[in-house]
Amino acid sequence: MGRLVQPEEIAYAYLFLASDEASMVTGTNLQVDGGASL
Repeated sequence: MGRLVQPEEIAYAYLFLASDEASMVTGTNLQVDGGASL
């Protein structure tokens, strides 16, 4: 994406993982890096 990840974008990932919507997510590595690791 050509920019650094902002702190609130990392927080969004944490909030998702703590939510009921992520109740079936187990054992995952969630990379919040804008695709830089591809």
